[in-house]
Amino acid sequence: MGKKGNVSFFADTDYRKLFDNNQNVLLLIDYSTGDIVYANKQACDFYGYAFKEITEMSIHDINVLSDEEIRNEMGTAFTERRHYFNFVHRKKNGEKAHVEVNSTPVQIDDNDYLFTVITPSDIRNKNQFLITGLFQKSPNAMVILNKDNQVMVANEAFTEMFGYSPDEMRGEHLAKFVLPDDQDSLINEDQHSLLKKSISRNKFRKTKDGELIHVNIAVSPYVQDNAIYGSLVVYTDISEQEETRRKIKETRDRLQLILDSAFEAIIGLDLDGTITFCNDSAVNLFGYEHEDDLLGVDYTELFHHSYHDLKENVKREDAFLDELKEGKTIHVEKDAIWRKDGRKINVEFFAHPQKSNGDIVGIVVTYMDITERLKYERYIEYLSYHDTLTELYNRKYFEDRLHDFNQDETRFPVSIVFGDVNGLKLTNDIFGHKAGDQLIETAGSIMSDVFGEKGVVARVGGDEFAVLLPTITKDETKKFVNKAKYAFKKKKIIAFKGSMSLGFATQHDANGSLEVLMEDAEKNMYDDKLKSRSDVDGKLLNDIMQTIFEHNPEEKAHSEQTSKLAKKIAEKMDLDKMEVNKIRLAGKYHDIGKVIFNAEMMRIGIPKGQKTINRFKQHAVIGYRILSLFDQTMNVAEDVLAHHERWDGSGYPYELKGEEIPIGSRIIAVAEACQRKMSDYNDEPDNKKRILKEIKEESGKKYDPYVVEVFFDVMREEDEKEG
Repeated sequence: MGKKGNVSFFADTDYRKLFDNNQNVLLLIDYSTGDIVYANKQACDFYGYAFKEITEMSIHDINVLSDEEIRNEMGTAFTERRHYFNFVHRKKNGEKAHVEVNSTPVQIDDNDYLFTVITPSDIRNKNQFLITGLFQKSPNAMVILNKDNQVMVANEAFTEMFGYSPDEMRGEHLAKFVLPDDQDSLINEDQHSLLKKSISRNKFRKTKDGELIHVNIAVSPYVQDNAIYGSLVVYTDISEQEETRRKIKETRDRLQLILDSAFEAIIGLDLDGTITFCNDSAVNLFGYEHEDDLLGVDYTELFHHSYHDLKENVKREDAFLDELKEGKTIHVEKDAIWRKDGRKINVEFFAHPQKSNGDIVGIVVTYMDITERLKYERYIEYLSYHDTLTELYNRKYFEDRLHDFNQDETRFPVSIVFGDVNGLKLTNDIFGHKAGDQLIETAGSIMSDVFGEKGVVARVGGDEFAVLLPTITKDETKKFVNKAKYAFKKKKIIAFKGSMSLGFATQHDANGSLEVLMEDAEKNMYDDKLKSRSDVDGKLLNDIMQTIFEHNPEEKAHSEQTSKLAKKIAEKMDLDKMEVNKIRLAGKYHDIGKVIFNAEMMRIGIPKGQKTINRFKQHAVIGYRILSLFDQTMNVAEDVLAHHERWDGSGYPYELKGEEIPIGSRIIAVAEACQRKMSDYNDEPDNKKRILKEIKEESGKKYDPYVVEVFFDVMREEDEKEG
């Protein structure tokens, strides 16, 4: 932009030649400020100022109107509502002169000016316009048209540009010569409007040999003696200028496309820290809507940098500008900036000096949003020290703390508790790993509730937990252990109440390591597990059976009666006492696998639908798995597994046949059928006869014939006793 006293920007333009070769009084005025940025010799002579003096002045210093009136008149000229004015101007010697002013807006290097021709009122002879070099000797192609756009006169530059002589054009419509074939009017505007204002636009025009040239066309009313006679049209060849602009624009567009395609936010700064360019990623990252919101702004004020420790609400002067001016490159791995909406985001940034001809002319800063990366890093750090299922600390963290506490002489007394969850294998095998996870989560919750505020609680294995209790005595630790055991007794997991074997050890001085103390606590836990194993197993079995009875109360009577009848049949078959007792126990637990069924399925009994039937048949396998886990029932597991096999080989789960089926299973099959039918036919008369008849019919098919025969003997003996 032009400034007072500095007209170097104007030196190489065609307007400069126009000014210096003109005999009229000419001024070039900065529209935004009113400053006189250029004046020709005639202007200096007319006003009585030296060139340097007048270019240090404003039009407000010359025009006698008020500042507001001058601004209004300049606006009228600039918006092309009027170009012709009568003013009183003040000369250097104080003399006032009446002048006629013709002011037309022009644009030079993307800045707005008023090209102003000043004619003293006593100079009336407008033919001087043609006589002077302003028209004929102007470097710009000029033509004067009448009101019908017919050529009145053209200058030498016009002849050179378009190839027509003045004589062959005079009196003809201008469009006939210069308008391209694809256009149907000289200028796309009403001619009556053109006689009242000036226009300037860039168009293509053709020469005599058909070549198209890119020109700027400036059209102004042609005025003589205050009367409008036609138009003055000035053509300026802008082909090279437009080509240069096109190439520059293409280059800028390519660079901007590259910038906008970058994932990183990129901004450019001048040496004062003012933003000079940015890409779309920067606009989005900082929460703005358009690049114009960022350009020209001091970036330290805009982004409110914090210190590198991410402390909130801290602004700082960016001393790194000085370092960059010295040619240094800066990389900050963790910083924070504030978006437009006030939200803080974590960033990593690189700042590089921009050089031109060896001089640092600016700075390029690349920002990367590391919010998600920091979350991931924190998550990884969390995972490295925590158990994801219980959210307690893991074994690595626990062992690290043991090492740290070994160096701490203020930790005494210190206790370690070691625990092992009972029934995890049973839960996983029978109810699935989801149920097993629920058991572990429950254990973790209890351990955290009891010990969490006193020390470090960790899951150190699949079903193992450890607690580090600094400054906790042996007696205090024992109370906490009992509290944890009691809490487990109140928690029911799927089909049974949970339990945990716990052991602890206490160290009162520095004689010994915590690793050894950990081993002692673990040993004590195993002692606790062995001592209570029988009770724990019995309790688990009882809880499972109780769950089945809660779903269907009739199952309790069925279990007891089947066990009693199976024992009688086994005794009648003269089996040894151990085998009889095994069959009695198998009769009691033969339907324990039904614990996997919900209450509705338990009430229905044998369901309909192949999918449901297949699931129902699984209860024999599930029962086998449960009973195999306990010492006291391990020997009866096979009898339970096969109690739905058939003598003819069509049973389940393995289609065993005849004596392939364990004797205990064959006995339970008959005893269970009798008790089930007793329940079904309880209200019918002669129900016992019907039951015996149906079992007899299945002898040799579903049931072992010998077992059926013994069963009938047992039933006859019972009838005789009742008898």
